[in-house]
Amino acid sequence: MKFARIILGLSLTPLCTPGLADNKKPPYNGTIFINGDIVTEKDESVFERLEAKGTDKRRMFDRRVNKFIENEPFLFDAYYSDGLKIEIQVNSEFESSDKAAAIAEEYAKEYGRLPKCLRVNVRTSWIHPGKQLFGGGNENLLVHVEQTAEYRTQGILEETLIHEATHTSLDPIYTRHPDWVKAQQSDPTAISTYAKDHPNREDLAETFLLWFAIRHRRDRLTAEQIETIEKSIPARLAFFDGQQLNLSPLVK
Repeated sequence: MKFARIILGLSLTPLCTPGLADNKKPPYNGTIFINGDIVTEKDESVFERLEAKGTDKRRMFDRRVNKFIENEPFLFDAYYSDGLKIEIQVNSEFESSDKAAAIAEEYAKEYGRLPKCLRVNVRTSWIHPGKQLFGGGNENLLVHVEQTAEYRTQGILEETLIHEATHTSLDPIYTRHPDWVKAQQSDPTAISTYAKDHPNREDLAETFLLWFAIRHRRDRLTAEQIETIEKSIPARLAFFDGQQLNLSPLVK
C-alpha cells in the first residue's frame, strides 16, 4: 500500500497535519483486516466484456524490483456497463495469451465490484507475477498475482482493492481538502495506526472503507465495530457523507 504515495508523486518526506488528534490510540492497526465481508465475490460486478489488443510496449511499476520496468505486456480493454474502461496490462512473463486473458478477466470482474467513484480515475492496471503488495495511484491499480491468493485466503481481496482504488481516484481530490483536514483535526483519533502514522498518505483510504461499511454495509458489521468506528471518527464520517459519491453498483 505504500506504493500509492510513490506513484502519486507526493513527497517522500513525512508530512504533518497541524492539529491532527493524537491523544488517543487508534482502535485498529489497519482497516482492510477488520471485516472481510464488507464486499465479497457475491456482490454485483458491472464488468461487461474484455477485448484483446495484442502486445505493445508499456512502462509498468514492478514491486519485485521496486522500480518501473519496460515490458511488452498482453493488453486488454475491460469495459464496464456504466461507461468506464480500464486497460489491463498483463506482464509478458505469463507467456500465453490465453493465460493472460484469463488473468485479465479475473481482475476485470473484481474491479467491476468497486464503486464507480473509485474506478473513475483508474485508466490502467499492471498485473505481474510474484507475491508483493498491491498498490494504487498514478491512475492505476497494481497487482501481483501470488499476493491475490493470500488476500483471498484472508477474505480481504475486495477490501484491499477498495483501499488501493481510493488512493487512485480519491486521494488526488481530497487528501488536502480543507474540510478533510478539519475533520482530521476534530476527531478523537484516526481509525487505524496506519492512518495515524501516515495522515497525508493513508488516512483517506483507511477511512473510506469503513465509512462505506458503516453507511452501506452496516448489517455486515458487529455492534462493537459500529460503536468503535462511530466514536473514533465522527467528523471523518460526516465528511464522506457530504461528498455525494457514486457508489454503484454496490449502492443503487
